[in-house]
Amino acid sequence: MRKAAITSYLALLASAVSMYHLSEIVLNLRTNSEINIDNWLLTNNIESMHEIMQELTNREEVCDINNTNSNNEIQSFPKYSNLPSLSGSLLSLMLARLGSLLDDDLEGTRRLACLCLTIFFNGLLIPSPPISPASSSSMELSNGNQNHYEGNRVIDFLNSPTWIQPLTTTITNTVSSSNHELVKEHSVLLPYCPLANSFGDQVYRFYGNFIKRLNDSKDQIRLLICETINAWIRLLIPMLTSSTTTIKTSQQLNPVYTAVIEDFLNNLIIHLDDPNSRIRASVSRVLLRINQFAPDLVIKVLNKAKLCHHSSQLCDKLLEFCHSHSQ
Repeated sequence: MRKAAITSYLALLASAVSMYHLSEIVLNLRTNSEINIDNWLLTNNIESMHEIMQELTNREEVCDINNTNSNNEIQSFPKYSNLPSLSGSLLSLMLARLGSLLDDDLEGTRRLACLCLTIFFNGLLIPSPPISPASSSSMELSNGNQNHYEGNRVIDFLNSPTWIQPLTTTITNTVSSSNHELVKEHSVLLPYCPLANSFGDQVYRFYGNFIKRLNDSKDQIRLLICETINAWIRLLIPMLTSSTTTIKTSQQLNPVYTAVIEDFLNNLIIHLDDPNSRIRASVSRVLLRINQFAPDLVIKVLNKAKLCHHSSQLCDKLLEFCHSHSQ
């Protein structure tokens, strides 16, 4: 019954984001930085990276994986997603249900839950369909020089009531009067900071579910959850790098989120020493994506891992990348 339910969820989500194959979002929604990371891993023959990319693309040969096909034409992205149009309460219920199915006893159910979550997080990056013919131009997702993710679409969603619920802090000024005091209150917007128990806060704290599945007894589940984590990171980067003093992102981790990201890294780095080389390759992809905004934390855990992992060569290779791309 639960497997039937999660199968229906998968079909529903695939329809909601207008996709026909998982690669449409797994590969085509990558930022330019993510594409460079994957190409570096391929070029340097990091573990079984070629096998991972072959699975994602359904290709026998993998060379330079980017958002173009053999004719140098931009591959089609999903045209639209209805997920950002849903209410925060409904999205929250969907996420909670998918989170519970991640812990199901059946491997098949857990697999489908991982796929659903990958589509779910990526689907929030895709704009909603236009509501009138006059706005049909909004369905244009990218051109040859612009990645779908890069722009204001994600930022707009993370600042929307669906994600944030209007969060204000009150600054109280007391003005003395002759017989009484007048209190003036001003509301100051804090960018991207979701209220406790809001949908955005639920997504941010979902990382505990990832840690559980990284420890799954089935390798295929651990491979799938790594791709889900990549989608989660892609969605959260604007929030994680936001500042309370400016809406402009700095691509550096806001210290407010340091404890959570450090805890996640400490649980993730263990799997860089996994006996399965495909797991090591997938974990490497996740680590280097976190390195985009938290290089100090990634370098710290890699240096620590060198001392206890069976082979320090992979750590050295990843450290080489981190140092060369540190800001």
